[in-house]
This record gives sequence, structure tokens and C-alpha cells, in this order.
Amino acid sequence: MTGELHLQGITKSYGSRTVLDDIRFDVAPGRLTGFVGGNGAGKTTTMRIILGVLASDGGTVTLDGAPVTTADRRRFGYMP
Repeated sequence: MTGELHLQGITKSYGSRTVLDDIRFDVAPGRLTGFVGGNGAGKTTTMRIILGVLASDGGTVTLDGAPVTTADRRRFGYMP
């Protein structure tokens, strides 16, 4: 396992309000990675999807090319 986290085409809406639209990025193994944005930019929603707390409406989150499992998520660190 190399540990590459890959987000591809993540979307999320609440009713008619789209809060994430085609989010995509990679996190290389062993890297400390952060992302910034204004209030309401979708940072927390994206992290909740990565951590499995929230389901996306579309797209994929994979680790080493496979869907992220609960055991995988136990290896993630998250500091809001």
C-alpha cells in the first residue's frame, strides 16, 4: 500500500443548493496536506466525506485505487 488518497468528481448538495461541485485532488503518501477557503467553501463537507461521516452525492474517494474502508480511515489524522 502506497497510501495515495484520491478524490475524483466529488459532489454534494443540500436540496437545491450545491455545496461541492466536481472536487478533485490527490494526497501523496507521507504528506501533510491542508486546504483553505472562506466560510462556506466546502472544506468541512469535503473532510466529512473523506472520513465517511457524510456521503457524497457523486464521485469517489479512493486509497491506492480502492474505496476507502473504515480500517483505512482509522489511519487518517484530521485537525479542524
